Amino acid sequence: MARKLVVYYSWKNSAASYMAQRIADAIGADIEGIVPELAYNGNYDLAMERAKREVGCNFEPKIKPMQSNLEDYDEIIIGGPCWWQKMSSPVRTFLVKNRRRLAGKTVSCFITNYGRKPWAIEDMESLLPESCTVIPGMEIRFEDEDASCQETPDEQVTAWIETL
Repeated sequence: MARKLVVYYSWKNSAASYMAQRIADAIGADIEGIVPELAYNGNYDLAMERAKREVGCNFEPKIKPMQSNLEDYDEIIIGGPCWWQKMSSPVRTFLVKNRRRLAGKTVSCFITNYGRKPWAIEDMESLLPESCTVIPGMEIRFEDEDASCQETPDEQVTAWIETL
């Protein structure tokens, strides 16, 4: 049986962390968060101001080393929030930093979003090595950053998880 890992970034315990745990539980995967070396400020407005600057210039903040060894896994699901229609900066760093380690893996991406239609999935998939087998990703929409107000029909989310 293939070993699976869910890797995600979430500012605090938001919709992205909820979805990452839901996916991991459903498919029997290990789970690990992406942790920036310099945490985003606890104040929402200040954190989002920094995030907007970073996303605007495709900045890659330093992230802490992973505890999991990516080479030990056959399938990796990568996700996080959508920031201004793009992937979050910590997710970008993870993808760029681990490009070689993702080669030959089966990979799928997810994002949580509560704004306009994003391009984050396409951006994430464009950073994957060509040797990856890519399972189409999923955008899970929420009313706001709180995981309690999911707009994407649960049946769609469950059907996508079953493809992993």
